[in-house]
Amino acid sequence: MFLIILLNQQNEEPESTLTSARSLRSTNIDVSQIPEFKGDTMNIMNAEMYRFKSDEADGEITNSTIEVVKNIQDVSFETGYLKQYMQDSVYRGNEYEYDNVTSKENTFNFNQLINGKPVFNHHNARVRFLKQEGNKLMEQAYLVNVKESNFSTPQKVRDPLQIVEELYKEKAITTDAKILDAKLGYYIIVVEEESRQVVMRPKWQLVIEEENLTRTIYIDAISQTEKIIEKE
Repeated sequence: MFLIILLNQQNEEPESTLTSARSLRSTNIDVSQIPEFKGDTMNIMNAEMYRFKSDEADGEITNSTIEVVKNIQDVSFETGYLKQYMQDSVYRGNEYEYDNVTSKENTFNFNQLINGKPVFNHHNARVRFLKQEGNKLMEQAYLVNVKESNFSTPQKVRDPLQIVEELYKEKAITTDAKILDAKLGYYIIVVEEESRQVVMRPKWQLVIEEENLTRTIYIDAISQTEKIIEKE
C-alpha cells in the first residue's frame, strides 16, 4: 500500500508547463555540452535485488545487502584495465557502464544499465572497486526482474534544455552556469530491504559548473513536481 500511495503522488501532472528553451539565449548559460535530445518515453520501474549464488560470486556474499565483496589484490586500478576486467571476470559485467561522474581516486564505479540507461549513484545497482586500508576490494550488487510499474504509465521525457531553463527561472542556477554534461537514466527512490524490492524513477543527471564549483544534480525526467536531488 505504501508503494501505491507514493507512486500515485509522484505521477501527478505538473501544474505548469515549461516555456521555450529559446529564452536561454538571453543568458550566459553554456548548454553547448548537452547532447542533442530527440525525445524518449520512459516509465517508473520496479526491480528486485539479486541474491548471488556462491558459484557466481567467487567472494564473500553478504545476505543483508545482497552484495558480493571480493578481495582483488592483483587487479590493476586503471580505468581501461577495470573495464576489461568487468567484461572478463565480473558476473554480468557487460551490463554495467563506467561512471566517470562519481568515480574518483581509489574508487571506480560502474552503474548497472536498465534498457540501455544507467541506474545512477546507488549501491544496489553498482559494481565498485575501491582501495581500503591497504586492500583492494570489489563490491557488486545487481537488479533482476526489472519491469514497468503497474501503477504508472509511460510518459514523454522532458527536454534537458527545458529543464535548464526551469532551473534558471527558479534561481537554482545562475546566469553564468555551464552545463558540463546531461545524461538520462534511472534513480532508485524506494528500497524495501525485507522484500528486496526497489522502485526507480527516470532522472536526468546534470553536471553543472558555476563560480569555480562543480556539482551533480538529479532532476526528474517525467515530472516537474519532484525535488532536485544533490549528489553528496
